[in-house]
Amino acid sequence: MNRSEQFRWAVTAATLLGAAAVHSLDRLGPADRLGPADRLGPADQAPPGLPAPGIPAREIATHEVAASEPGPIQPEVGPRGRRRWLTLPRLTAALAAVTALIWGAGAVVAQAAQSQTPSTGGGHAEYPSQTNGVIHFAILGSDDRTGPLTNPSGCDAVHIVSVNTQTMKGSILNVSYDYYLQGHKITDLCRADGYQGGLNALSQFTGIPIQFYAVTNFHDYVQVMDKVGGLPIHVYQRLYGPGDSGADFNTGDYHMTGGQLLSFARERNTAPGGDFGRTTDEAQEILSGYNQFNSTPGYMGFMLELIKYGRQEVMFNVPLTTLIQWGMIARQMTPADFQSCTLPGSGAVIGGADVDLPVASSNAIFPQVASQGTIPANAQCFSAPGVYPGQPATGINFEIPANL
Repeated sequence: MNRSEQFRWAVTAATLLGAAAVHSLDRLGPADRLGPADRLGPADQAPPGLPAPGIPAREIATHEVAASEPGPIQPEVGPRGRRRWLTLPRLTAALAAVTALIWGAGAVVAQAAQSQTPSTGGGHAEYPSQTNGVIHFAILGSDDRTGPLTNPSGCDAVHIVSVNTQTMKGSILNVSYDYYLQGHKITDLCRADGYQGGLNALSQFTGIPIQFYAVTNFHDYVQVMDKVGGLPIHVYQRLYGPGDSGADFNTGDYHMTGGQLLSFARERNTAPGGDFGRTTDEAQEILSGYNQFNSTPGYMGFMLELIKYGRQEVMFNVPLTTLIQWGMIARQMTPADFQSCTLPGSGAVIGGADVDLPVASSNAIFPQVASQGTIPANAQCFSAPGVYPGQPATGINFEIPANL
């Protein structure tokens, strides 16, 4: 059996175990949920009625969605009278064994990516490109408040995440939801043609082959963020929008829960650069979430929890096999391996609507992102001097606070 065949067998085993684990987790009732000693993921949640650690009480944001949602889910402890052969610890150990099998076969993820032949067509390729090992996927936020994720909705947040599995470097391209493509704002393209239709227009414009996407709405985003215990966030500039986003943050470090993260991600009126600052702030949430996954001990178990939450609160077109591969790739990288670049634009009014017109300088960014997954050194990204850190010409590396 050659290395390629060994890898395929290992991935098949991992897929079956992962699917069984997710199925098992989905079937757990209240009496079977993990107790405090077994819980996988953040355990430093605030006591009921108190702000999360590190959040000044006077600065806790309010939002119509957050106000209607429960706080971070607390584990329920109940009897475990029903014996289950398929237990989470055993599944975690099995997945760890499969991971060891993959590495023992010498199939380093980057090398394995090269040995696979991708399918053709967006959303169907299960492996990085055979020639360059680069993955491209989109993270989308629907502007729908509470409806089913299948409802036709605008794209309120648009981000292209690229990962080079050979160099273990990556990038996040942040796109204003008013970005004007094919005679329409991208948010309206999503509403009219579906999420895939909006991404097809973005791929055609940038030349970046976006293979996969994940999308969630306001309600579901709050739910999943609370389930993982919130995220540490650094606020670079005073944000205040009580009548719109619900944001009310002074500069500084916070541990934000679901409703607060939604408010932070939606505030544009007081964000530097308006919509450009807003999508830049959203990228910090993506990197902070990745940092939490990457720094969580026993990540295989935590990854199973994330897959479970994703099945409940997120709509995506990523096969389970690919999710497991991505999880192993992610553990070999850190947030410092990514650069965040917000595409600049020129504000205009077309047909009575505010739009952000693409600028010619962005065309120099796209080829390297498409072929290498990284941002070129001379990239002209959106910048807010004196607000965001780093060198704006080469993207932004956020200050991710310690897990407060």
